[in-house]
Amino acid sequence: MQLQKNTPKGSKAELYLDLIELFTGTSLVLFIWTHMIFVSSILLGADFFNHHSENLDRYYLSYLGIPFVIIIFVTHAIVAGRRIPANYREQRTLLSHLKTQGGTDTLIWFFQVISGIAILFLGIAHMAMILSQWPIGAITSSDRVHSFWWFYLILILLSLYHAGFGIYRQFVKWTWFSRKPLRFVAITLTASIFILSIFTLLTMYKLGGSL
Repeated sequence: MQLQKNTPKGSKAELYLDLIELFTGTSLVLFIWTHMIFVSSILLGADFFNHHSENLDRYYLSYLGIPFVIIIFVTHAIVAGRRIPANYREQRTLLSHLKTQGGTDTLIWFFQVISGIAILFLGIAHMAMILSQWPIGAITSSDRVHSFWWFYLILILLSLYHAGFGIYRQFVKWTWFSRKPLRFVAITLTASIFILSIFTLLTMYKLGGSL
C-alpha cells in the first residue's frame, strides 16, 4: 500500500501502533468478508456446507485459523481502542465537535467506535457458542441461527459496517485515493455482502426451523 503524503505525526511508537492497527484491521476485514462468503455456501445445500467445514478440520485450517483470528481480534481491539475518548472531558469535546463540525467522515469514525465496542462483546459471545457446539456443521449452525436470529442479524449489520468503513478509513489515511470513490466502493461492497448474508441467514433460519 502506498503511504499517504502526510505521514502520521508523533513518535515512532505511535507510527508502529498505527501500522499494527492497519495490519490487524485489514486482516479482520478480509476474514469477515471471506467468512460470510464461506457461510453462504449453505445456499448450495447443507452437504456442500458440511463438505467445506470438514475440509477445514481435516487440514487443520480451523485449528490454526481460529487462534490466529482471536489474537488479531484482541490486538486490534487494544490498538484501535487507544483512540476512544477515555474520560468525560474528551467525550464532551467529541460530542461538541460532532454538533458543530461533524462531517460525514467524523460521523463514520464515531459509529466505528460504537460498533467496535459492540462487536467486541458480540464476537466473544459468537465464538463461545461456536466452540461449545464444535465441530461446525450445517445442522448445528442452522439450529443456532434459528434460536438467535436477532443476535446474528445485529452482529452481521455491525460487523459489515465496521469492516466496510474501517477499510475505507484506512485507505483514506494511507493512500492517495480520494474519499468519494472510496466511500462508494465501501458502500457497494458492504451492501453486496450484506444482501448475501441476509439470504444466508434466512436459509439457515428455515433449515433450523425444519429440524
